Amino acid sequence: MKMDVLSELSNFFPAAVYTGLKLVMLSPNHEVVIKRPENESEFQTEESRNRVVVEILSGSEDSGKKLVETELFQIRDVRMLAGEIEKYIQNALDISMKAKGGESSDGGQP
Repeated sequence: MKMDVLSELSNFFPAAVYTGLKLVMLSPNHEVVIKRPENESEFQTEESRNRVVVEILSGSEDSGKKLVETELFQIRDVRMLAGEIEKYIQNALDISMKAKGGESSDGGQP
């Protein structure tokens, strides 16, 4: 039996919390969520097994979080999938930081 793609991805994102339904990465100003698409059936084909949605929310608990980026990924190789998700998150957060007039002090790392 193959592992769930979210469980496999948790190995590539050690800072993420795996809830069993999604992976969540938190920072003071952002929240990144990796999850299965809403309309995903329980009976997945080999082609759809590695289909995940990445959502990036901005804001704080006090001011409220709002969705700023979302993207659907479907890459068969989990290692490649994790790499592309990581690049997407870094680019999205870098753009978000620059749009707010701030510079990332960590070189763009989430």
